[in-house]
Amino acid sequence: MSPTGKRQQLFFNLKKEAEAEVETLEARRDNFGFSLAEMTPARIAEAAEAYKRLADYPISLLDAVGMALALHKDRNSSLPFGDLFDLYLARIQKRSAKHRDQ
Repeated sequence: MSPTGKRQQLFFNLKKEAEAEVETLEARRDNFGFSLAEMTPARIAEAAEAYKRLADYPISLLDAVGMALALHKDRNSSLPFGDLFDLYLARIQKRSAKHRDQ
């Protein structure tokens, strides 16, 4: 359960610190089991396909999902030009008459 996925040996100054780390690791292990049980076979197959598509790229699945969500948000947060122009006109009403005429 190390960040690299490889076995790692930890050292602690106090036994209490080691016991606290054991409890943390056990909780992570148990939570992983519960979260995996919630995965449907369709989602597992979809995740496997996503990993296959990402195999040739130096990017993680979570990074790819994050970028896709950011792109989706950008595309769906835009305003129609008419609405944007109305907002601009409302904002420049505070400016001088010369500025508004231009």
